[in-house]
Amino acid sequence: MTDGAKAYQHSKQRLNSGHGRLTATDRLTALPAITDNTSIYSTFILNQVKTIMAIIKIQRTNDYINAVRNYRLFIDGQKIGTLSNGQRKEFEVSPGRHSLVAKIDWCSSPELVIQINENDSKTFIVGSLKYWKWFLPLILLICTLTLILPHAPYSYYKLFLILPIFLFLLYYLTFGRKKYLTLNEKGTLTA
Repeated sequence: MTDGAKAYQHSKQRLNSGHGRLTATDRLTALPAITDNTSIYSTFILNQVKTIMAIIKIQRTNDYINAVRNYRLFIDGQKIGTLSNGQRKEFEVSPGRHSLVAKIDWCSSPELVIQINENDSKTFIVGSLKYWKWFLPLILLICTLTLILPHAPYSYYKLFLILPIFLFLLYYLTFGRKKYLTLNEKGTLTA
């Protein structure tokens, strides 16, 4: 009997004896079975590895502010992919505790720590800051008021209109850069 066949028999006995899933050691000792070109052994091992995975689904909202830029996705500090506007992707991860972050340029979402179980699936929504939808209409209103009232007796009103928008932008591009994007599990409310 080859080493791969012995590992297969040992793993099969472990499963049949009520121990449930294979341990990491069982999977590693059975890996030589894949190199034996014996399809039954390699199918057995691949099926066991596949059953212990979990799925993280990430959906990006359809926003006009960052529509042409992709979000980079990171799980446990490792880049796993990118999302374009309105796109949805699925990623297989090992069960357990993970940190999830979305980034765009030097800005990002707050780090979200999640716990995911075997054969579990969780969906997350990533998007721009909820206040961004008011940003463009507000800029258009200010520009319109500036054109309509160019020679108003008190021209200081422009400062009062533009200063809050400037401070809002300055905050989210510097100190609040880790809150620029939102990342939440689907079905939970944002704080």
